[in-house]
Formats: sequence, structure tokens, C-alpha cells
Amino acid sequence: MQFEELTSLGLARPEGREARFRAGVVRLKDLGDPTGAKVDFQILLSSGLTRIGDQEVGLWLGDCYVMEGDLDSAQQSYVRAISRQRGQRDVIPAILNMRLARVALWFGEFQRAADLLDQVVKGKPDDETVNNALIWSMFLSAARRDSAALAIFASGDMLSFKGEHEQALVKFQEAREIAPKGRVAQESLFRLALELRAMGQASAAVDSLKGFLELYPSSTQRDDAMFLVGDILEKDLRDIPAAIEQYEELLIESPGGMHMEESRRRIRELEAFRQT
Repeated sequence: MQFEELTSLGLARPEGREARFRAGVVRLKDLGDPTGAKVDFQILLSSGLTRIGDQEVGLWLGDCYVMEGDLDSAQQSYVRAISRQRGQRDVIPAILNMRLARVALWFGEFQRAADLLDQVVKGKPDDETVNNALIWSMFLSAARRDSAALAIFASGDMLSFKGEHEQALVKFQEAREIAPKGRVAQESLFRLALELRAMGQASAAVDSLKGFLELYPSSTQRDDAMFLVGDILEKDLRDIPAAIEQYEELLIESPGGMHMEESRRRIRELEAFRQT
């Protein structure tokens, strides 16, 4: 690993601490080694950090536990990370609360998940995080009446987080079958598209998203679905004309939406690319 030489410097030097952190991230994200990454993050937390925030390391450590299937330890790690440093508008505490909300969802503690999401919204860390928290909050509020389907959806969400996309896809399909109408079915169809993309089935993901847009024209995730179609056309299928058309359609339908600036930027870049 490219960081091993730097980690040999030890934790006394800032470069050594930074390298240890990066090594842990690479082990977890790229190598799929949560146990090895967990050791890196635990060493950092026990050393007394000066350059890398304890909260961020605690976030990654909690993710390691999730990947290992130890949700109790993951929850404890996130809680300890929040207690180390507080900032009302800091993004990391908000992300930690989002993680805790998802763990609560996986445990079937739906009210606790909703309360944690409310904390994120009230903290106003940034627009994207607040938007995600609002989407999750509205989903939980509408989905709790279908508790059996929601529990299956939660299993799919956990599997997706762990990168087990084929199994997650099965769970989302099952959730739709149990509750074919309502918010669980809607969210499950959206998530099916994400799993298909993660599995390398880009065309099927686009079809799934187009089905979502047709079935749920007034969904709060309509803009996200339209943008995601453009993103897949651009990056996965390399269909530049279709991607430009999709971004332009999004700008027409939602001129003031949260994807407006990014859609405009991509149209400019793709048009320039076509002219080269």
C-alpha cells in the first residue's frame, strides 16, 4: 500500500498521523478490509490527535463496525464521536447523526431515527445534508404505517451500505411486493435503480428511474431521479447527446432546483467536449 512507508514514521509526526488515517480509508473503501482499517482508526483515537479531527476518525471507525456487522459497536462509536466536539453548523456531527438515524432504522427503532433526523435539520449544517435528512424524515413519516415493508427496506438499506448490492436489490424488490402502494414502494424503486447501477447494470438503472418518474411524477425525489438519469447517461453509458438532453429537461422542469447549477455546468462541459 502506498501509505505504508509513511505510516512507519510513527504518530509523533503530522505526516505519520495523516498517512495512518489515509491508510485506514483506503483499507476500508478500496480494499474492503474493515478489520485492518479499524486498527488504524483505533490507533489514531488512542494517540491524541492534533491534525485530524476525532469526530471524523470516529465516523470512519463506526463505518468499520457496520461493515463487520457489529451495529452495537458502530452506534457506540458514532455516539462517542459526537461527544468529542460540538459545532452547531458543523457537517461532521450532522453526518454522525445521520449515521445514527440509519442504525436506528436498521434496529427497527423508527421513532428514534425520526428524532435524530430532526436534530440534523434543526442544526442546518449545509443544504445537501439538510435535504437528505428531510427526505429521510418525510419517508419515515409516511412509511411507518407499512411497518413490515419498512423493516425489509431497512434490511436492504443496511446491505446497500455494506456494498452487498445484489442482496440489497432483492430486499427492495421484496419491500415493493409486500407494500406495492405507498412511500415504501416509491423509495424502494428509487433504491433499486441505485443498486442496479452499483452492479454495473446502467441501462437497467435508467429504465428503473424512468419508471420511477412515470409512476411518481410529484415525488420529492423527482429532481434527484432526473439528474441521476443524466449522470448515468453521461458517466456509465457515455451517451453524451442523451445526457445533455436530460440535463436540459431538468432545467426546464425545475429551473430553481438544487441540481440547477451542476446541470448547467455539465451541459457547458459536455458541449465543449463534443466540439473538440
